[in-house]
Amino acid sequence: PEHNFDFTHTNDKGKTFHRGGHQYYRPTGYQRLALRVLGAYPNGNAWLRCNNGPGEWAVSYHGTNLEQLKTIMSSAGIQPKNIEHGKGIYTTSSVKEAEK
Repeated sequence: PEHNFDFTHTNDKGKTFHRGGHQYYRPTGYQRLALRVLGAYPNGNAWLRCNNGPGEWAVSYHGTNLEQLKTIMSSAGIQPKNIEHGKGIYTTSSVKEAEK
């Protein structure tokens, strides 16, 4: 919950943000729900940093609603219903694309 954030009334006009060496746009008009992954993977937590440093991942979005998120979190295996590009969980660097 500490990394959840309500961007519904945020105005980022004229601001730029960078993560993982890439520019990104915050999800203004939406709420961000974060998942607790600190220490979840064997190669450390450098990918989670927010300083645009080495090993940090770029920002990526996965559009879903709260009910779908609960289903995803409670399921042991995720079985996508719409498999256009093969089995998997898809993300995008574009907030506009994630909202579709």
